[in-house]
Amino acid sequence: MIVGRLGRLALLVTFASSAPAERLIPVEEGVPAELGGAVHAEQRGGSLWLEARLPEPGGRVLARSIGKNPVWERDALESPELEDRVRWELEFRDIEGARRHLAIEVNPWAAWRIEEAGRLVDNLPVRRTAVVNAAGWSAVVAVPLEALRLDWNSPQVRLQAERIRSRRALAPEFRWKADLGTVHLRRSADMRLPELAEPKLGNTEPPLEVGRLAALPPLSAGWDDPAWQSVAPFELSRNEAYPRLPRYRTRIRWAHDGRTLAIFARMEEPEPVVARSGGRDSAVTGDDHLAVYLTTSGSKFLTDRRRTRRHAAGRFGLGPAHHAPAELLQRPHRTAGRDSSRALDSADRHSARGVRRGAR
Repeated sequence: MIVGRLGRLALLVTFASSAPAERLIPVEEGVPAELGGAVHAEQRGGSLWLEARLPEPGGRVLARSIGKNPVWERDALESPELEDRVRWELEFRDIEGARRHLAIEVNPWAAWRIEEAGRLVDNLPVRRTAVVNAAGWSAVVAVPLEALRLDWNSPQVRLQAERIRSRRALAPEFRWKADLGTVHLRRSADMRLPELAEPKLGNTEPPLEVGRLAALPPLSAGWDDPAWQSVAPFELSRNEAYPRLPRYRTRIRWAHDGRTLAIFARMEEPEPVVARSGGRDSAVTGDDHLAVYLTTSGSKFLTDRRRTRRHAAGRFGLGPAHHAPAELLQRPHRTAGRDSSRALDSADRHSARGVRRGAR
């Protein structure tokens, strides 16, 4: 369980076992010790049970990959991975006397990656799960002992654990480590593997609802136009662990007619708008911009004030992403699994200030 006052990040981590937990210690100066968390290892039935409890303010984890042996996402080939992970390193001797080294990594969405001597391992049927909540995230891996082909004359595994907290805006990558020592194993009458619940992916907040209209407002319709008055606006909060309303408001109205999604955004900006990019495939992300993510297709739209359109690959290879100008986007609406690459019609009427000064 995790008990604590989230405002001060004072967390007490305990495990449902009599075996002691090991605190994760910062690997260098400047890494906050209170965010390290704790790890634990023991034998449960026929498995080596590996568990980590990792505090994260507001549960704002960074995870993009799912499934078995993913390539952790990066923003460039030379950059570090951009996903939070916990890594266990196992050292043991197998039945043939060979010394083996396994590395198992898990992210907050329970994606897992196993390597041995720098090569992926596909035939180790581990069980795993992960949970994200407001206090942080936890991960469990159950490694089947029979699959390790241990030397049962001296069955033991030496363990080390590492937490990697990916870099964020204005924060570098942090790492913590713990030496769990040697776990002594035994063969018992009950070598069954523990059951682990499948991880629940995604956030737990209520979904944003999009109203349906018989006919969408024309591109010439303004914010106060009667055509938009039946669509209730909502506001964007700051992109932080405990979201607050930003100093400068961003209000959104959106609706669809069964085929087209229309988005109208209105941004307050007392200072000059930053819009240096122009033309197709320009660096929109360096300007003031509005970003819209559609998880049904993996598409992403980025808009700026200079009528810029940019194309890029969709996340997870689910289809192309489009970056289009303006704050009123009208896009043919399709269900998941169908073509999402239709062109966008757009109009530019207000300063598109969707990402600014830490507010999103």
